Amino acid sequence: EVLLGRWIGLALVLGGYAILGGGLELAVVALVSDYVPPQPVIAIGFLVAEAIVTLTVAIVLGSRLSAMAGGAVAVVLFGLSWVAGVLGAVAAALKLADLTAVTGGARLLLPIDGLWRGVVYHLEPPAALVLMNALSRAGANAGAFAAANPFFASAPPSAGFLAWVAAWLTGILLLAVVLFRRREP
Repeated sequence: EVLLGRWIGLALVLGGYAILGGGLELAVVALVSDYVPPQPVIAIGFLVAEAIVTLTVAIVLGSRLSAMAGGAVAVVLFGLSWVAGVLGAVAAALKLADLTAVTGGARLLLPIDGLWRGVVYHLEPPAALVLMNALSRAGANAGAFAAANPFFASAPPSAGFLAWVAAWLTGILLLAVVLFRRREP
């Protein structure tokens, strides 16, 4: 009850912060550049999901480490996961099968990059997708190399990936509960 209450409370705070911060950022972009992304609400939803995944890692680590250490390790893992996603996309573009497989496993172990790609996809102007598809059809290898860009996503995360994220969150929370119960008083 303590652990899940703490997780719910922090998830609400983080979610509110991500919604407020993301909304303000999109409002400033609209004011300055007159650009409004095609699906800003979905993009902010993916941003909230990224925050909750990172929070969940911090909570499970905090069941064994101090809260400060668990949070610090979670932030480092967040960065490593994002870098693994970028590296995996570059490996796929260069057709490096072994590296693509390793980084694909890392993407599933901590699904930060896939959620980030969801944020990016829903913020991109439709013209960017049309341009990349046209370049790919022209044989310019733009599609493969565009996938390596951490600020471009040619497709949203699949339903299977989103189901994996939900299962992952549930499993990690259950692990946190088990570790918290076995913790020394």
